[in-house]
Amino acid sequence: MKIIRANNWLLFTTILLLSIGYLARVPVVPFHPDEQTQLFMSGDLERFFANPTDLFWNPEREQDVRQQYRELDAPITRLLLGLGRQLVRLPAPTVDWDWTKDWQYNERAGAVPSQRLLVTGRLSVAFLFPISLLLIFQIGYAIGGKSIAWLTMLSLASNALVLLHTRRAMAESTLLFTSILTLWTLQRFRQNTYLLAIPAALAFNAKQSNAPLALICLIAILFPLVEKKPLLRKRLLQVALFLVIFVAITVILNPFLWSDPWKAAQAAWLARKDLVQRQAAVLALGNPHLVWETIPERILGLFIHLFLSPPAIGDVANYLEQTRISEIIYFSNPMTWISRGLIAGTIMEILTFYGFIVAPLRARLTDLSARRYTLLLWMGTLIQITVQVYLIPLPFQRYVMPLVPFACIWLAFGLYSLGRLGLALLKKATQP
Repeated sequence: MKIIRANNWLLFTTILLLSIGYLARVPVVPFHPDEQTQLFMSGDLERFFANPTDLFWNPEREQDVRQQYRELDAPITRLLLGLGRQLVRLPAPTVDWDWTKDWQYNERAGAVPSQRLLVTGRLSVAFLFPISLLLIFQIGYAIGGKSIAWLTMLSLASNALVLLHTRRAMAESTLLFTSILTLWTLQRFRQNTYLLAIPAALAFNAKQSNAPLALICLIAILFPLVEKKPLLRKRLLQVALFLVIFVAITVILNPFLWSDPWKAAQAAWLARKDLVQRQAAVLALGNPHLVWETIPERILGLFIHLFLSPPAIGDVANYLEQTRISEIIYFSNPMTWISRGLIAGTIMEILTFYGFIVAPLRARLTDLSARRYTLLLWMGTLIQITVQVYLIPLPFQRYVMPLVPFACIWLAFGLYSLGRLGLALLKKATQP
């Protein structure tokens, strides 16, 4: 926190200006039908206070679309959307988006939200952006100092995936914030490490693809950042406390688990597994090359979406014609796409890989805490990649969002190391 106190005026002014630019263009982000689904499900907030048992899992209601969404989707986004609606006194939509019908049908059915409701929903999660910038600045400072901190924060603020996917009333904004929060707490909770369960559980309940963060936290408990490690028995006790708190928070945030936690959790696991299989099967019918079957295909696809592919307005092409005008308006700002593409994206990718390689080498020159923290983030990157490659065959760009904080950290290291190398070469060349 020393750097925050010393230069708070510059840091907070920068975050303020970046956030104003970020929030000002929230209304022009092209609409995604999943935003309507999240707004539709945000009605669970009112439903809970009216009759909580309506949210409980019931095997006889497996055809109820609301119960299906509770099984499939993490709850934090719809909770924030519900709170945002309550602040401006807007009711939740009563109609969900029907992907089997065309745009006109959904519009007539009332499944296209009003601009006021849509912007309200987006702002209900987009407010997390400036907090994310502050937290990732502190992560960068903890492992690399002032220069790395600034480069990490600016990398996140200018990331094209962040600028698109987190400005929608969808899970990506809470996913990004809670993942950064979890990485930040890794070097904050050094004694009572079981408290890492709190941000890890929030991250999981923002999006299930954040689950690998729990494993990273467990590694931090077993191999803490402090110089004098606690006894193994104490560390195992902290692991047990971590698991208890993690499960407790997950149950509290998911009322559908309250009636029969075990069977409801099983139903949720099977529903998520079945959804991925069905989506892959549908995509394969139209174009088999879209589904990543082999591990090399998944690795290649993952890095293409993380660095190269243009920001994806839609996961599939069903409604791109109807969002074409808003797409043109959105991409009229070069910042939304300039870091992507074959040339710019390849440069970013090379710098990120360079930073990933250089960071643990540079960490040897830092103190023990910073060195272990860097190695923990380094291992966390590999864990997140491994889990995503193994579990996700779908070619949707927004599914790579859990890797964005790691990519920004290593990009900062790559830029800083390249800059240092360039200055050293210039100094050598200008010496007599």
